[in-house]
Amino acid sequence: MGARPRLLRWGWARSPYLGMAPFLVAVTVLGRAAQNIGQTTYPLEGRALLGVGNGVLGIMTAVGGLAGVAVAATVGARVTPANALRMLAIGQAMVLAAFVSLAIPGGGTPCLWLGAVLVWAGGGLVFPATMTAVGTGGARNPSRAMAVYAVGLAIGLTGGPLLEAGVLRLLSESLRGTFAALLPLPVAATGLSVLGAVRRDSGPPPPTVDHSELALLMADGSAGELLPTGGGRKRLRPDRRPALLRLPPYRLALAVLLTYEGPYAALVAFGGLLATRADGASSSGAELGFAAFYTVSLLVRLLVVRLSPIRHLRTALAASLLATAGGLAVLGTAHQLGVLLVGMALLGAPHGLTFPLAGSILAEHVDHDTLGRANARLMASTESAAVVMPLLCGWLATAVGYRHTFLVVELPVAVFGALLLVELAAVPRWAVPARR
Repeated sequence: MGARPRLLRWGWARSPYLGMAPFLVAVTVLGRAAQNIGQTTYPLEGRALLGVGNGVLGIMTAVGGLAGVAVAATVGARVTPANALRMLAIGQAMVLAAFVSLAIPGGGTPCLWLGAVLVWAGGGLVFPATMTAVGTGGARNPSRAMAVYAVGLAIGLTGGPLLEAGVLRLLSESLRGTFAALLPLPVAATGLSVLGAVRRDSGPPPPTVDHSELALLMADGSAGELLPTGGGRKRLRPDRRPALLRLPPYRLALAVLLTYEGPYAALVAFGGLLATRADGASSSGAELGFAAFYTVSLLVRLLVVRLSPIRHLRTALAASLLATAGGLAVLGTAHQLGVLLVGMALLGAPHGLTFPLAGSILAEHVDHDTLGRANARLMASTESAAVVMPLLCGWLATAVGYRHTFLVVELPVAVFGALLLVELAAVPRWAVPARR
């Protein structure tokens, strides 16, 4: 009898190896699976059931992305270690509401719009809330904690399409029926988030964490005035907030995500239509393509957990850049489902690398007083690609076709890839953790 309560309590406490609470891993897996299903499937529902055109689907995804940016930049910027779990519960509830809207029998275009906006807006709050909860817990290895979080995301992203593909086959490709059948995913994620927030609010105050050790890369004083606290240690004056773009860690993390966010936004919005309209796959076949993409991402993230903190950051990010360009080239020239699966698998590798590396750069090199704001602004800035790319891709898909659309996406990859190389060259020792 005594072991069971301890085991249950451990489920809500931070694991020494994981660097985060197991319940947060569960929420991440369930919630990201649900969000990914919503983001990749509502364009199929709009096209197949409601006859919505490519341009309107692009606008719809852009509006949803804009909602995610707005939520991350406003509400997400107010996430703190104390309220992160409450914010997480609110974000998961928004994804649940999106599923309900998309599952309504006979639901029309207004339900489709509502579901699209809510599924993106929920992510705009879920990501900074979870990243802040993970990155400010005093783990010995913040890079590993962030990598474990990224693995949880990858498991959800891999399992979601596989589960959806199976349900689609069982329900004879019924898209609304599939949303209804998969409602337990966002329900469970929301319920666990609420329980975690309640336990956090009703429990004893968390132990204080020393936030005084600023990143070595912020030694230029741009992070604000440092005040003595005794014992030779210093703290950041609370009324001075650093300009994020003046912080090299933030600029590097931003460049890492922007290099990949454009292709990812294009893939989420039009990858399913590329498979079904250009390569003749069924809806379940398109979901298998996403499963291949996320399976590779999961394997890469497991490797990142094993190697964290990454010592050869330049090599890892250069390989990620090459895989992104190569994957887009394959998608742009594919004429059958097998080749398309190869392209999606190639794009899965940088998906597995970029997010955990960007998150660990912030967790290792940005002080905790600034980390919540940096996470929120990072997600808001990169999610702006979810506004621009669907609009561009919706227009291009009609003008030049789905395949050539993915070739055009090579251009922003080249631009942001150049910025990434500049930031990597600016600081000689990025791989040295700041808090060791």
